[in-house]
Amino acid sequence: KGEINSMFQYGNMLYNADGIPMNKEEAAHYFKLGADKGEVNSYFAYGYMLFNGDGIPMNKKESIKYFKEGVNEGQVDSILTYALILYNGDGIKMNKEEAKKYFKMAADQGEINSMFCLALMFNFGDGIQKNKKEAAKYFKMAADKGQVNSMFRYGLMRSIGDGIPMNKKEAAKYLKMAADKGHSNSMFTYANMLNFGDGIQIDKEEASKYYKMATEYGHLDAMGNYAVMLRDGDGVQMNK
Repeated sequence: KGEINSMFQYGNMLYNADGIPMNKEEAAHYFKLGADKGEVNSYFAYGYMLFNGDGIPMNKKESIKYFKEGVNEGQVDSILTYALILYNGDGIKMNKEEAKKYFKMAADQGEINSMFCLALMFNFGDGIQKNKKEAAKYFKMAADKGQVNSMFRYGLMRSIGDGIPMNKKEAAKYLKMAADKGHSNSMFTYANMLNFGDGIQIDKEEASKYYKMATEYGHLDAMGNYAVMLRDGDGVQMNK
């Protein structure tokens, strides 16, 4: 066991130039050695290099074989990657129903990007039966683990009661969380809630702050609203 773990660790050092010169071809050699002896992280590492042609010749068919080995061992990166491959039909036939199964498998292990992907599929009925309640559940799970796009999506669903009960205060909480992590649409949406008192206390000064933040990310609607506030001295010092 120690020997096969060492193969993965040495491969990782070669791949990342961690204390030794980078050598991706040699890294792939050690990842393959580890994978062929059943080291679970090596399945993903070698599969990834094959799939992307990263330092070695691209071979998607072979990579999928290694990802599936990782899936069978519960290796979460392999599960997510295999789900994405199925979803996109990249190297194998597209199968969204099957992709959903693997997104759920990874999501149930706490993998936040899988939660987000699964939630999107439920939200839009993308290849599976639309289910807003399940979408909200997985958006919230991912949001509570720090997945920024999920914070926005869940906040939006709560703000308009999209398939789940409307709750403006909860919506504002999640939109602010995403806004404070740099999500420009959340900045704009949260600023609107503050500006117009949409389910929360009007706070023009705070609204102008979030509009201004969104403008710095190039958000055009926020630019318009912020310009109006500056022109009218509405919550900010007038500046025509």
